[in-house]
Amino acid sequence: MIAVLLIYLCSGRPMSKYAYNLLSAVAAGWTTVEGILPILERRERECERDRQRQRARQAAKRAAKTNV
Repeated sequence: MIAVLLIYLCSGRPMSKYAYNLLSAVAAGWTTVEGILPILERRERECERDRQRQRARQAAKRAAKTNV
């Protein structure tokens, strides 16, 4: 629990399953928190881009339904 809170404080983002797995790698000694932060940031950017695409698709679908 402490590690989850520390990651949240360092990154400002809630923990995902992906982040939890990376944190497990830190706990096992395979990497450091500083090593996983860029990976988490890149993953968050990718997820945000996917969410924006999904919202745009949904908006286009709604617009198409109202134009029918």
